[in-house]
Amino acid sequence: MASQGSTRRDFLKIAGAAAGGAAAGVLGGYFLGTSVGRQATPTSVVNAYNWSYYIDENLLPKFTAETGIRVQYDTFESEDEVWTKISTGASGYDMVVLVDYRVGEAIAANLLLPLDAARLPNTEFLIEQFTAPGYDPTLAYSRPYFWGTTGIGFNTTRGTVTGWEEMFDVSNFLPAHDQKVSMIDDSRETIGAALFYLGYSPNTENPTELNEARDVLLAQKPFLAKYGGAADYMVSLVDGSWDVSHAWNGDIVVAQESNPDIAYVVPKEGAILWVDNMTIPRGARNVDGALRFIDFMMEPANQIDNALAAGYPSPSQVATDYLPADFKADPAIYPPADVLAKCEILGALSPTAEDLYNAIWLEVIT
Repeated sequence: MASQGSTRRDFLKIAGAAAGGAAAGVLGGYFLGTSVGRQATPTSVVNAYNWSYYIDENLLPKFTAETGIRVQYDTFESEDEVWTKISTGASGYDMVVLVDYRVGEAIAANLLLPLDAARLPNTEFLIEQFTAPGYDPTLAYSRPYFWGTTGIGFNTTRGTVTGWEEMFDVSNFLPAHDQKVSMIDDSRETIGAALFYLGYSPNTENPTELNEARDVLLAQKPFLAKYGGAADYMVSLVDGSWDVSHAWNGDIVVAQESNPDIAYVVPKEGAILWVDNMTIPRGARNVDGALRFIDFMMEPANQIDNALAAGYPSPSQVATDYLPADFKADPAIYPPADVLAKCEILGALSPTAEDLYNAIWLEVIT
């Protein structure tokens, strides 16, 4: 899905403009050393594919001004959508953001190009926990973009939500909020939510447990407004059309700027913890531009701008050190240790289990 510019991201741009001044003032030119001085007019294009509502758009013209490379920036709404694109081996993109388990699957399927580490000097600023992830232990194919949780955003004037208990309550909560509740249009995320509700792991491959999750989702479905993404729930929660949405944490943090009645909760039963990553898909036409864009996005000053605009935690240690204290104190952005302990990262599935997840998801959404 192509980015729709200011009509969808006005509040992100406002946040980004404020953040840009803060980062420049704090870090000056020191941490911009890998790109300072590269002023040029656009001579080439890098095609980037990322989630919607997930970047400080001020960074795009800044990258062009510094490198001479124009960014064609397109967005998607679900992990299934991006996987369909890259699994062909001819996506048309030079840089694609993939979630953790998808990176591992893409490596195994030979869908990614290895990264030239020498071209990515800003890797040195990463927080240690992001330097050897299980899905790409030597960072041979990826660099972290953001990390976060998948929980629930809700309008506090319409009730209180503590977890999946309410989201799957077909007797009371859902009838009271009929057609004002949404779930994410993503198979692993939404099946995972049902599995957490049932007390199971979101990585289970047990057919009995998965069929229970299917039944829970089918019971919930008649009460839903939509299976959607950030482009849906950020607008509908802000304008009051929806009361509750299965959502990514940073989206809700940004939406709160437009509607302070919106809150975010990591469900008490547990939630998915994720890391999104910048990758170069096989078939990329501008590998040089992609590498420059990835390193540009990892520059600590740009990490600060991006984090403040999008509402997500930075994987950069230097950027994290310089982020405002109130930003780091927000539990919706940086959950406390006891909350994180209940979260689980999605892992790759066996082919048999993946077929079962896909079959369940198809049954649920059709």
